[in-house]
Amino acid sequence: MQRRYELHNSLEGKSIETIRYLKELKASEGITTKEICFVFGQYDAAYIFEVINNKIALNFIIEIGFATKYIVETG
Repeated sequence: MQRRYELHNSLEGKSIETIRYLKELKASEGITTKEICFVFGQYDAAYIFEVINNKIALNFIIEIGFATKYIVETG
């Protein structure tokens, strides 16, 4: 199942660090990264991945949210 999560910055001026983190991120077992898009507007990024179940997806997005200090939303 494919999931898309959007990230919007809760800390001004941290976008470059977050981009670096997401590019270097090693996804958990059961997750296949499809695309990382950086966008203009309400969201700073969209992280698109496939996952074998929702529990793994939830743990993964919580990890991203805490590590980047971004607000994470599903799309």
